[in-house]
Amino acid sequence: MSYSEFMPGCEREVAEAATEEQKNDSIMRLSWALVHSKQTDDVNRGIGMIEASLDKTTSPLQTREKLYLLAVGHYRNGNYVRSRQLADRCLELMQVAMYCELVVTHHLICLCNNQLVLFLCWFAG
Repeated sequence: MSYSEFMPGCEREVAEAATEEQKNDSIMRLSWALVHSKQTDDVNRGIGMIEASLDKTTSPLQTREKLYLLAVGHYRNGNYVRSRQLADRCLELMQVAMYCELVVTHHLICLCNNQLVLFLCWFAG
């Protein structure tokens, strides 16, 4: 299934969400699909959705996930400098979380051969 085939289901989830939590989860899935799309308009829409919801985020983990998706979107649009800035911010948040031992699952983001890569690292704590 391509991202363009996945998006209508995500759109429907957002529209049918019964609770604010379900709506936020659905918006995250839709944003993920949009920033991974091959269509520039979709990527830009995903970036806009994430940026609009970033101020409402209270969890460091959610903030990091949104910054990661923004980094992906900017990377796919060719804005490598902005993508790197967002990836660096994700790493900063990860370091704070590791230091405080607040989060069990951490994302490590880096640029490898000009490809944005997400590594999942599991920490017992």
